Amino acid sequence: MKNLGALIFLAVSTPSALATLPSLPSSGTCAMLSRDEIPFGINVGTLGNQGYGFSNVTTITFTSATGGTVSQLGTNVNYSTSDGPEVRNWGMVRNAAFTITAMTDGTTGIRGGYLLTLASSTASFFNHTTGALTSSTESLSAQTWHVFPVNNGRTLLIQNGSVPSAGVCQF
Repeated sequence: MKNLGALIFLAVSTPSALATLPSLPSSGTCAMLSRDEIPFGINVGTLGNQGYGFSNVTTITFTSATGGTVSQLGTNVNYSTSDGPEVRNWGMVRNAAFTITAMTDGTTGIRGGYLLTLASSTASFFNHTTGALTSSTESLSAQTWHVFPVNNGRTLLIQNGSVPSAGVCQF
């Protein structure tokens, strides 16, 4: 009978433990792979091709409870009406700053989640044949990522709210 009493006590105390949600770290770096979704029925234009981001390797560095930086290396894929896809360039973003805001029910998202708002930044490009960094750059608009910590905060589920992509960042 003593074992049954202990089992009942555990069952009653377990739901209160579920109310605690993991939070984002205030320091540390996680890394993730993400894939951008390719839009259905893309308009390839009169020149026959259009570049889209496709596959990204990203590091997210938390420097405080309110912000940090993102660095990303992504492939730029071209599609055309006659063939494709073809990898044209690799783009790199270095240390783009972000701020962290907690989501709230019904206002900014789902309770327990966070918004990472990335500031506007600049991407540099590599020549896909030589691997050399080119002098061309591109200005990138600010982005908002939806982030949900799981696994005691050691794993972050990430959905880009500005560009259709998602990933899992692991510490």
